[in-house]
Amino acid sequence: MTRRAKFRLCLYLAILLTGLSGGTMAGDIPGLSSRTLANGLEVIVIENPTVPLVTVEIAVHAGAFVEPPELDGLSHLYEHMFFKGNKATPTQEAFLNRTRELGAIFNGTTSQELVNYYFTLPSNRLREATIFMRDALLTPLFRRDELKRERPVVLGEFDRNEANPSFHLRREVDRVLWGDNFSRKNVIGDRNVLATATREQMMLFREHYYIPNNSALIFSGDVDPQEPYELAEEFFGSWARSKDPSVRFPVPAHKALSRSSRLAVVQPVQRVILNISWHGPGMKEDPASTYAADVLSFILSQPDSGWNRRLVESGLFDYTTLSYLSQVHTGPISFIGVTSAERLDEAHAAARAEIEALTSAVYFTDEELAFAKNQLEYSELRGRQQPSNYAHTVAFWWATGGLDYYRNYIDDLRKVTRKDINRYVDRYIHDKPHVTAALVAEEDLDTVSLLADARVIRPATGSSETALTAQKETGAVTEEFEIAGVPVLLRQLPSSPTVAVAAFFRGGLGATAPADAGLENLVWAVASKQTETFDKATMARELTRLGARLSHQVEGASSIFLLDAIAEHREDSLAIFLDALAQPEFTDEELDLARERQLSALASNFADPDSRLRSLAAQAHYGDHALALDPLGDKATLLSFGVDDLARKHAEIVNRSRLLISIAGDIDRATVERLLEPTLGDLRAGTPAPGVAAVAGIEEPTPLLEQRELPTVYIQGLFPAIDPASGDYAAHLLAHRILSQELWEEIRTRRNLAYAVSAGIRRDRPNAGFLYLTTAEPNSALPVIQRTVARLAEQSLTPEEVLNHAESLRTALLMQMEDPAGLAEKLGSYELSSGGWERLEAVINELPNITPAQVQQAIQQSVQYVDFAVLGDLSRVDKTLLESL
Repeated sequence: MTRRAKFRLCLYLAILLTGLSGGTMAGDIPGLSSRTLANGLEVIVIENPTVPLVTVEIAVHAGAFVEPPELDGLSHLYEHMFFKGNKATPTQEAFLNRTRELGAIFNGTTSQELVNYYFTLPSNRLREATIFMRDALLTPLFRRDELKRERPVVLGEFDRNEANPSFHLRREVDRVLWGDNFSRKNVIGDRNVLATATREQMMLFREHYYIPNNSALIFSGDVDPQEPYELAEEFFGSWARSKDPSVRFPVPAHKALSRSSRLAVVQPVQRVILNISWHGPGMKEDPASTYAADVLSFILSQPDSGWNRRLVESGLFDYTTLSYLSQVHTGPISFIGVTSAERLDEAHAAARAEIEALTSAVYFTDEELAFAKNQLEYSELRGRQQPSNYAHTVAFWWATGGLDYYRNYIDDLRKVTRKDINRYVDRYIHDKPHVTAALVAEEDLDTVSLLADARVIRPATGSSETALTAQKETGAVTEEFEIAGVPVLLRQLPSSPTVAVAAFFRGGLGATAPADAGLENLVWAVASKQTETFDKATMARELTRLGARLSHQVEGASSIFLLDAIAEHREDSLAIFLDALAQPEFTDEELDLARERQLSALASNFADPDSRLRSLAAQAHYGDHALALDPLGDKATLLSFGVDDLARKHAEIVNRSRLLISIAGDIDRATVERLLEPTLGDLRAGTPAPGVAAVAGIEEPTPLLEQRELPTVYIQGLFPAIDPASGDYAAHLLAHRILSQELWEEIRTRRNLAYAVSAGIRRDRPNAGFLYLTTAEPNSALPVIQRTVARLAEQSLTPEEVLNHAESLRTALLMQMEDPAGLAEKLGSYELSSGGWERLEAVINELPNITPAQVQQAIQQSVQYVDFAVLGDLSRVDKTLLESL
C-alpha cells in the first residue's frame, strides 16, 4: 500500500468512526460523492483504499417494472447477453479472455427496478476497466448465434427456480397481488418470451433504456477522488442522451386490490410456508412510510421481541418475518412463516393476532424502537465496509429512492416515531385487502381449515426444451374483426416503437389482363406521391417529418399497399396512408414520372441476370397464364396508359369486397376503428376479384433458353407445389429447406461447382416450387441436383437431422416476423393464401413435430415436371439434362 493510500485509509476510518458516533452532517456519507455529466449520466465515486481493488459498475433504471407481458424477461435476458460479444471483443470467448487478462471478477443482476453490471479488478487497471465497461455497454453485438446459445442457459436458470417449491408460492402470490401488471414484478421473466426474444428486440430495448440519462456509473474502492470523473467524461461523455423512458413509456400504476384472496399452492413439500402479502408504499409517493416499514421490520426480527417469543419461541413457527421491499412502484409487504400442516391453522390465527396488535401502545417499548434504529444503522455501516458489495447497495438505492434518499437514510430512520409506524400499519396493513397463500403438499391439502375455501393451484412446471419450441408470444394476440364490412387483422405490440398497416387487395397479377400489365403497379406508385388532400411537396415533407414510409408490391393473388410508421405519429401517418389509398391524385405529370421510373426498372431488370432469369422462368412455367406477366408490365403497355386508365384501375381494385387490412404494432383496436372507419365506410362495395385460373400443361416440361455472353450460366426451374392451405404444407416447406441446404453442401461445399444454389416453395395459389443455380459447369452441377433429389426421395434422414433443420427454418420464419411490417405482411398473406392467418403460427408450431417419413414423402410428391429457364452461354448446357427432373 502506498503512503498516500495509507493516509487516505486512516482518514477514511477516522471519518467513519466519527460517523458511528453521530458526528457527521445530515446527508454526508464518508467517501461517497457524485456528479452528473452533461448527457445525464450520474457518476458515483466511493473511495475506500483498504485493498488495491476497484469495482466499476453500471446501473440502469430498467428491470421488470418496464416490461409489459410481451417483453416479460427481456431485462433478464439482456443481463445475460451483456457479457457476450461487442465491437471490441466480438465473441464471448474474446470477452472472457479479456476478463482473465484484467484479473476481473464480473457479474450482473436484474431486479424489479434495476439492472446492474460490474467488474472488480486490481485498481491499477482502472482505465482499462473503464474502457472495457464502455465497450460492453455501448457496442453490444447481440449476435444471433450467441443469443441462441444463451437461451438454454437462461431457461436453465428458470428450471432451477422451478425446482424450488417456494418459487411457485412467490410466483402465484404475485400473479394475484399485481394482476394485469404481474410482468412488471416478474424479474425472471416468461419462458416463451425468453425462448423467442430476437436480436432486434434487444437492440430496441437498449435504445429505449440503456441511455446515459437513465444510468449511473459507479467506481468503488481504491480510487483517487478525481480520476473516475475524468475517465467517465473521457469514455462516456459522448454517449448520446435520449428521451426520458419514464415519459416515453409510462409505467402503469398498480391497481389497489379490491378484495382479499386465499391460495393453496400444491407442491411436494414437508413443511408449510405461509405467505400473507399486501400492497405497500411507493418510495416517491410516501417515503415516510418506507422508513417506518424498515424500523418495524427490525423491531420484529430481534430474537427477544414479543413477536418472536409468541410466534417462534412458542413452537408455532420455525421462522417468521414481516418485511417491506423498497420500490418506487408500490413495494410489497410480506409476512412469511414456516410451520407444519398440523400447526398451520393455529399458527395462522396467531400471526393474524400479532399483526392486528402491531399498533397497540404496548406492542413494543421505546427501548426496542431505539434499539431497532441502532441495529439498522449498524447494519448499514457494516455493509459499507466492502467496497465491491457497497457499489451494488448504492446502485440499488440510486435506482429506487435515489441518492438523496440514500444519503439521508440513517438520519431519516432516526426520526421515525411510534406514530409513524402506526400510520404505516394502518395505511397499508390493517383491514386492507391482501393475499393469503400456503405452500402445501397434496396429502395435507384437505387437513387445513384455512385452505377450505382457497383457490387450489397446482403449478405446471415447464422445461427449457418445451419453452424453446413455444412460438406464441405471451400477450401477443391477433384480433379479427370488421370495419364497414372490411376484414381487419390486428396484432397489438404495445412495446413496439412502430406501427405497420398493410392493405391487401385481392386479385393481383393473377387477375390482370395482358393489356393492363403494369397498370396496378403504376396506380400505387402515383398514389404514394400525392393525394387530393396532400400535394406532392406537402406529402413528401410530412412523410419525412413523421418518419413514415409508404411502399407497394403486386403479387400473384393480391397487391399490397403498406404503411410503416413511428408509433408516436401513428394518427398523422395513417391519415396520409388512408388518403393515398382512397383518394390518390392522378395527374399527367406524375403519371409520366412514374412511367419513366417503371420503364427504367424494366430495363435494369432485363440487364440484371437474376431478374431476367426470374422473368424467363415465369414464362417457361406459366406460358400464357396471367402469372407469367411482369408486375411492371412491358414497354408497349406502359406507353399506352393515360390518367383515365389509372382511375379505372383504382376504382376496380379499391373497394370493400377486395380489401383486407392487416395491422401490427403499438395501436389498439379502438384507435384502429376510429381512424379507419370513415375511409373504409366511404369505399364502394365493389365486386369480388376473379379467381386465379389453373395453370395448364404442367406435366409437359417446357425449357426456355436465352443466349447471353456471361461468365456463368444462370438456371432456374419452377414446378407445381402443394397448396399453402394444405395440412401438409409445413412438411413440404421443411423438405425444400432441407433440399436447399443439401444442394448447398453437395454443389458448393463439397464440389465447388457453384457460388449460389438453392431450392424452396412459394405460398401462392396456384403454388410453385423452385430450383436455382448459377454455375460455370452446368453439366456437372445439374446431375448433382438430380441425384440429391433422388437420394432425399429414397433415403430417410434421421430424426435429429430433421429436427435441426426444423429449428433452422423456424428461426428463419420468425426473423421475417421480427418487425411489425414483416408481421403485418405475413398475417395478411397467410389469411389470403393459406386458409387463414392462424396458419402462420400453426405452420411454425408444426415444424418440430415433422417426421423423416413426412419429409421423404414431400420430396417424392413435389420435385417433378420442372420447367427450366436458362440464361447464359447455351453452348455449355446439355439440354437433355433440363428434362431429367
